[in-house]
Amino acid sequence: MQRLLLFLVVCLALPVAVGAQIYSWTDAQGNTVFSDQKPPSGVASHSVELKPLNTVPAAPAPNSAAQAAPQSAPAVTEQAKPQLRIVSPKNEQALRANNGDITIKLQVSPELAKGQALQLYLDEKVVYVGRSLDVRQQNLDRGAHHAYVVLTDVQGQVLRRSKAITFYVLRHSILFKKPAGSAP
Repeated sequence: MQRLLLFLVVCLALPVAVGAQIYSWTDAQGNTVFSDQKPPSGVASHSVELKPLNTVPAAPAPNSAAQAAPQSAPAVTEQAKPQLRIVSPKNEQALRANNGDITIKLQVSPELAKGQALQLYLDEKVVYVGRSLDVRQQNLDRGAHHAYVVLTDVQGQVLRRSKAITFYVLRHSILFKKPAGSAP
């Protein structure tokens, strides 16, 4: 804040300093003094020549309605949109679940508003609709599964869709048989 205030004071003082004469002299304590006012009589001083200021021309103002930015609603930035993602499992993660049970953890920012709901899609089918951020799935088959989540409003319109992830469920095969003579 102090830097901003100092910057504003300097900017406001520049036009005055540009048109004024600057004097330099040494005072009784040996300090060099710079001022836009003449030194006291009898003190030797000299004029200081300032280098020209750098200037940049201003951008031209729009002169037609086509060039002017629309004055209706401000554009929605990426920051203003709800953020939605699957936190767990991670993309390309392999999960050991011999019973096929896993929990999919979701993240929504900001929190769900009244009337909003989440729809979890697993292998292109809706497997959950609700507001919970932890969704348990039971008895998933071995292999690859694709998931994404959708945020909907009261009317069921899609507000946001997360990135899709792929995860792998590792289950013990019923075809696997213990070798003969092994301990139970």
